[in-house]
Order: sequence, then structure tokens, then C-alpha cells
Amino acid sequence: MVTMAEAEADFDPCADAKRKRYEYDLIAGGLRPVQSRLNVWHVRKPLDVAKMQAAVDKLMAPPVTKDFSSFTPQKPADGERGNICTLSTIELYAEKLDAQGEAQYAEDVATRIKLVFEGNRFRYKMVRNLVGTIVDVGLGRFSPEDIPAILAAKNRGTAGQGAPPQGLTLVWIKYD
Repeated sequence: MVTMAEAEADFDPCADAKRKRYEYDLIAGGLRPVQSRLNVWHVRKPLDVAKMQAAVDKLMAPPVTKDFSSFTPQKPADGERGNICTLSTIELYAEKLDAQGEAQYAEDVATRIKLVFEGNRFRYKMVRNLVGTIVDVGLGRFSPEDIPAILAAKNRGTAGQGAPPQGLTLVWIKYD
């Protein structure tokens, strides 16, 4: 916690948030990470990080304010802004976990991937569904060029799998 202040009686921590940051951690390929198994998603197969980055670039293509209905099962209630969100940041970081060349077998080499999302609001399961779709691009189930069509469909069934909850962290919320 950085600061603390008394809030108004009608303060709503969800509706009054101006910006949020989520991070999602996963490990692709290699052996299952025993010590961090509750905090990361272990994808058993290697991922094409370049294609995943291309998918991120398609998601961040202008305009940055988009309808993310394909990435949430939540239907907007009357009077809500719907599934329109502004994502200011989607970043992908990747590193090989066998930097010293100590793996006995090539299939033991894993890649740690972190996806960072910042935006004005996120809908129910939106980050997990974005991550799952980006991973599906890395697995070859989708092409990065499919992302605009998935967004335009506004149908949850067109996007990829939902990522499991382990790996997802809400890093901060800003109210000012």
C-alpha cells in the first residue's frame, strides 16, 4: 500500500478506478515449475514468441479504445458502457530459463513469459481470455492476422481459450 485516505460514503472501488495494471506469468515448454506452480501457468508446448508479439501489436493497433466483447462472457447491463475499454499498454516480455546452457535435453529448456496489461477498465475474465488467445497464437491455433476479426466478431466463441487463474496478478489500481 502506498497511500491511504478516507473515502466518500458512495465510493465504489470498481466503478471509481481510473486505471488498473494486471500482469500474467507463464512458463512455456520445459519441465513443470514445482515451486511456482501456484503462481504461473505452465504451457507444456513451446510457444512462438514472435507470433505472440505480433498478436499483441494487432491488439494495440489504433484505435486503443475497442469493444472487447469477444474476450468476456459478461453481457453489459442497461446503462453500462458495455464492453468498451481503453488499453494503454499490452507488453510481452520473454526470457529463456536455461541461460547457462545447463539443460540436459533440449526439451528441458523453458521460456518465461510475462504479459502486462494497463487500461481504464477490464471486464470479467477479460485479461485471462486475452492471455489465452495470445497463447493460442503462440501455439499456432490462430494467426496474428486473425486478431482484428476476433475483435470485430464481438462473440466470446471466436476467441481462444481462457487462461487459468494462476499466473494473474492485479498489480495496482489508480483512483486519481
